[in-house]
Amino acid sequence: MMRKKAERLTNVSQSQPKSNRFVQLRGRKRPSIIQGKNGLKEISTVKELEALIQTSPALICGFSATWCGACKSLEPVLDKLEKAYPEITFAKADVDEHQNLSDKHKIRYVPTVFFMRRGKVVRKIEGWSSYEILDKLAKKLLSESTPKRKEAD
Repeated sequence: MMRKKAERLTNVSQSQPKSNRFVQLRGRKRPSIIQGKNGLKEISTVKELEALIQTSPALICGFSATWCGACKSLEPVLDKLEKAYPEITFAKADVDEHQNLSDKHKIRYVPTVFFMRRGKVVRKIEGWSSYEILDKLAKKLLSESTPKRKEAD
């Protein structure tokens, strides 16, 4: 009985890739801003993303794929962040459906999360990250995106 269990475990470990944190992109497909399942704005064209970047003082954009397990587990984390930080604009894009976006932003791995402030990329995270890490980065993004007031002498 123990032998069968050990055989199953070795077969499973041999079939899994060595690094499941990063998933390299393979296939891609077609190109609307649509409200996603979790409330994240779904971006489909480069113009939509550029408009969002220019109009948002703070933006967090996630690039993912439907077949990616890490992307599926990251989506609830981004949804939780969106509820915690209503001042930050959150968006997502599927790299398989919108190849033009992944090409423009040089997305090589999924999931990839961009933290943007006033039109510039501040941080790019490739691979899955925990809520705690993304929460710290969102706090930093928010604190740096609000203009500081000059004190009168």
